[in-house]
Amino acid sequence: MSIRSNIILALKGIAISWKQIVLVYCIFPILITSCLGYFFKDAYEPETKVDKINITIVDKDDSKSSKELKKVFQTQNIKKIFSVSKNSKCIITIPKGYEKKIIELNKVTITISDKSGIAQGDKNIIENVINEYGKFITENKMISNKVMSLSKEDRQKVYDDLENIYSDKILKNNFVKPKKNLNAYENLGYTLINYIIISIAIGIVGSYKKERKDGVLKRIMAMPMKKEKLFNLNVICYFIYSVVYGGVYILGFIVTGFAFGKCNFINLSIILICQSLVVASFSAFIIAFFSERFSLSFLTVLLFFQTLFGGAFIPITETTNNAYAKICDFSPLNVISEAYKNCMIFNSFASIEKDLCYMIFFSIVIYLIAFFKIKIRWETN
Repeated sequence: MSIRSNIILALKGIAISWKQIVLVYCIFPILITSCLGYFFKDAYEPETKVDKINITIVDKDDSKSSKELKKVFQTQNIKKIFSVSKNSKCIITIPKGYEKKIIELNKVTITISDKSGIAQGDKNIIENVINEYGKFITENKMISNKVMSLSKEDRQKVYDDLENIYSDKILKNNFVKPKKNLNAYENLGYTLINYIIISIAIGIVGSYKKERKDGVLKRIMAMPMKKEKLFNLNVICYFIYSVVYGGVYILGFIVTGFAFGKCNFINLSIILICQSLVVASFSAFIIAFFSERFSLSFLTVLLFFQTLFGGAFIPITETTNNAYAKICDFSPLNVISEAYKNCMIFNSFASIEKDLCYMIFFSIVIYLIAFFKIKIRWETN
């Protein structure tokens, strides 16, 4: 059996059961979102706002130019975004010789380091502010060098124009973007995905166990085919199922306008592919190691845990119990839901890159473990 024929069989199976797929992975989540979104809409702030980013500025140059740079973070509009303190996680270091390099129009590097990690989106905003300010300074210096030969009146006019460029309004509109705060429906959109993922895994494992119980797998194993190849063909099918089911889920939310509508399509597709790798490898791992009774019981417990601590059915923002909030942080599929969340908030690849790496790494590790287990022994009875 070739990969091509196996993919065709998987797609035929999906086509035959399309009604059930639409019902379970599209209509059912949409109905849940409609009801819970209405009841929980007051728990979330619908409008967009800018959360303050805590920073510490270390000035090693202690010059007029470096002090001007520090003042940028204290201007009327910019200080609504940044909170400057002496002990924050993010440290911005102005190097020695900063003013001299600015005067000579040489490249100068301002480092941004963090003690325990900050959101990639926040780091992007800081870099954007510094880079844009640096461009303004450079352009100002280049223009100043050229206007020295002008008359006093013309020179003053140029300086007045430059002063407008440095206004708070221009700084804000050019490169400070608000951080979106998701509404109830959007929150349900990215949190319910974890519930759906476990449901997909339960369906895959349940189907495999039924084939094994009915003797279908044993008859396939009697064919002149290595068990490793058969295992890989199954993993490919699991991946296809997950892509289709997850795609139906996302498409349903886009069509209804509940979530994902403004997300970059490429970013959404990449998350869906990485998510499907997780589902396929995790399902293969369960099949390779666990018996029918234990595997389905384990997945049911995982589904129950996700229901209680996944944040979809019980809004974390409404709970005041610290222990509950801590448990929610350790929800095993948070990395996937966080990727969708960051995609909706920041709509950039940089904001989801870290989560994608985690998903790919996890998928590779558990697939290899399952593959080597199959090479040693594969129960087919």
